[in-house]
Amino acid sequence: MKELENIRETLESIINYSRDFIFIKDTGFKYIFVNKAFERYFKTALENIIGKTDFDLFPTETADMCRDSDEKALKSSEPVEVYQLIGGEYFHTIKQRIVDKSGNITGLISVIRNITTQKKAENERNELLDNMERILANIPVAIAYLDINFNLLKVNNYACALSGLTEKDIVGKTCYATFGEYANDPSKTGREKICSFCKIEECLKTRMPIVMERPFMDKFIKVTVVPEMDADGNIYRFLEIVEDITENKRKETAQALLQKTIDSVTDPIIVIGLDHEIKFMNRFVRENYIKHHDLSEALKCHKILHHSDTPCEGTAHPCPLKEVSQSMKPVAVIHEHYHDDGEKRIIEIIASPLFENGNFIGIIETSRDITEHKRMEEELLNAKKLEAVKILAMGIAHDFNNLLTSIMGNISFAKSKLSPDDANFHLLNSAERSSLRASDLINQFTAFAMGMKTAKKKLSISSIINHFAAASSSNIKCNLLIPAGIWMIKADEKQISHVLHNLITNATDVMSDGGTIEIIAENVVIDSGHAAVSSMPAYKRQIYKGICKRPWSRNPGGVSRQDI
Repeated sequence: MKELENIRETLESIINYSRDFIFIKDTGFKYIFVNKAFERYFKTALENIIGKTDFDLFPTETADMCRDSDEKALKSSEPVEVYQLIGGEYFHTIKQRIVDKSGNITGLISVIRNITTQKKAENERNELLDNMERILANIPVAIAYLDINFNLLKVNNYACALSGLTEKDIVGKTCYATFGEYANDPSKTGREKICSFCKIEECLKTRMPIVMERPFMDKFIKVTVVPEMDADGNIYRFLEIVEDITENKRKETAQALLQKTIDSVTDPIIVIGLDHEIKFMNRFVRENYIKHHDLSEALKCHKILHHSDTPCEGTAHPCPLKEVSQSMKPVAVIHEHYHDDGEKRIIEIIASPLFENGNFIGIIETSRDITEHKRMEEELLNAKKLEAVKILAMGIAHDFNNLLTSIMGNISFAKSKLSPDDANFHLLNSAERSSLRASDLINQFTAFAMGMKTAKKKLSISSIINHFAAASSSNIKCNLLIPAGIWMIKADEKQISHVLHNLITNATDVMSDGGTIEIIAENVVIDSGHAAVSSMPAYKRQIYKGICKRPWSRNPGGVSRQDI
């Protein structure tokens, strides 16, 4: 008896700690036992429940539902399940009749569980599924489910509209026999009709989604095949999502044609956004301006075209974007652009406003390289200047020759009046030689102005130097250091004579108190790496090296090295 009592107490504890409502009724439907959960929920003490019926405790409508299910449970040998909505909450009840050892029905036991939370979640899930079904049915994308044997299990409305078939014509049939590539080909049967571009077999191997684009009837479609797997990881069906991308393909084709068209233009064409970023360009720009540019960075127009970190500004390089944004009209400007290799080019730019839906979004620049045109303009201007200089030079030479004729005539007349031994005769001779040299100089000037070529020939530099040294003034001594094997030179005799005459004259002018002019001639081979002259232009380096070959200068009062 003690053990039975312990078992009874244990069972009562279990029943009372259960969250479910547990109660026992007799055959007259009166409560003879309820657990603590029942008391707590209905907020009624045990003594107010025992011996009462549902009609004593609940509203008539609720009591009628309970009595109806109680009667069914007493008549049935199997448990009876009941789902009820009471007071806005959902309950799941299992009722079972109680039979004694003699087979007599003595009452019934009920277990009630509050499933409001689960029911709400289930309702929300069902509502979500219903919404998803409606969305999938009407979304402008074709949705189809296929099994691993290509049988169509389910399709949405758009799939029917896209194929021109009804759901009845599609579901239960294979995709390849319904609207596949060879669906209407009588020469193929069974799986021979599987489309040549089908990716389902590949999807079975890779177990990964696959995307493909292909023509379909008069359209172009994008197909995404997604494998779906069961709990064991086996593929049991495929989800196919089909999008009509015909319009996108037309736009891509039109854009490709536009790109091909502007790529054929051999002048720069670019589209620049409001942030100065290049949005679109033709092949000329790609090949000449950004070939070696870091494409991970934003392609700013001032960076690409001007190698500058800031936008163009000022009158020399006005910013086309700024100019157009102010006037909303096309503008024309001249800029200096730099190719990828640093080459500078003169560019004439026509910038026009670009609009989208009525909003100003940037500019389109069409450019023309006018570098050669500018060079030709400068050459023409220089030619005109030279022509003017030529005319001026011819006039000066004509007048100067007239003066020299008068001077030389007077010198000749004065010499005729003097004896060759006269000291003044020597001075007149010197003046006559100077007049002749002046005449030669004017003739050279005239020849240069008229574009006449110089007459170069092989000359002995030592004889020319000796001639001018002999003609120096009486208080200036010339010290000549000219080796016997000095090389011949190729030059215009009159021009080289003029150069030597000027050098000696300049040296004489700075030595008013007399002195010595040292003239040195050497055979010199000049290399190109001498540090003292490496920064000079090539023609100056050759002259400078020839003069400065020897240590400078033996005459402290002479011409300084910097004055050469």
